[in-house]
Amino acid sequence: MRIVQVGGSRLMAEDARRRLESIVFRSSLEAARGLQRCFPHHVVYERGDRIQVAVRDRSFVVADFKPVL
Repeated sequence: MRIVQVGGSRLMAEDARRRLESIVFRSSLEAARGLQRCFPHHVVYERGDRIQVAVRDRSFVVADFKPVL
C-alpha cells in the first residue's frame, strides 16, 4: 500500500511529499513507523483510516495521509 497526503499544512517540501508517496508499505502500522522516522520531532498516530503527523501536543497537524491500495 502507499500513502497520499490529503491534508495538513504546506510546510512539507514538495519533493519530500512525492518521495513519501512513492514508498510501498506492507501495512498502515509500517507506514506510521516510516513517517515517524521522517518526522522524529513530531507525533505520528492513526486516526480512523488516516495517519496524521502533528506537533508534540497535537495542537497542529503538519500532514494528514490516507492509505491507498
